[in-house]
Amino acid sequence: MVLAVSVVATLPACSATEDQNADRAGGERAGAASPAPQPAVPPAPTPAAWGQRHTWGDGLAVQLGTPAVCVPSRAAFPADIERAVKVPVLVVNDTAAPVDTVLLVVNDLQFNGAAAQLVTDIDGPCGNGVASTRVLPGTTVTTSVAVAVAAAPGELRLSYGPPTGHDKALFAGPA
Repeated sequence: MVLAVSVVATLPACSATEDQNADRAGGERAGAASPAPQPAVPPAPTPAAWGQRHTWGDGLAVQLGTPAVCVPSRAAFPADIERAVKVPVLVVNDTAAPVDTVLLVVNDLQFNGAAAQLVTDIDGPCGNGVASTRVLPGTTVTTSVAVAVAAAPGELRLSYGPPTGHDKALFAGPA
């Protein structure tokens, strides 16, 4: 017994446009403009140096001072700190509303290109680093953050600022 199978294919009417045909052929259509150039990737922002101030559009500003070595207490975290530096932070509130310093977040910690950690040393010489202080409009407050770094001096990089609504304030320099 022979079984015959019939396959019927329905092909749509040729609907390729001149553009598609030119693309398939690797050519260009007559009179077509060349493709628009892709926008360049914006360069990474240049970090501010210690002592420089970063001001956001709403008037909130932050300025990080030169890191100074601090010797953490035995109760400090992390426990395996080779060396710690304490970075003074000046918060300037020229906005219309109070700002709480605990809402200013330290991120992107790096020392000599490797990840670094914040130091928590409650009641110790390196400090807590997450103190909550209300900065009223038109006033300034100085606080600090401590960072665990390698034994030898190098470059410390970090970002600082509110978690939402603002770009990151980038800082870098020797520590």
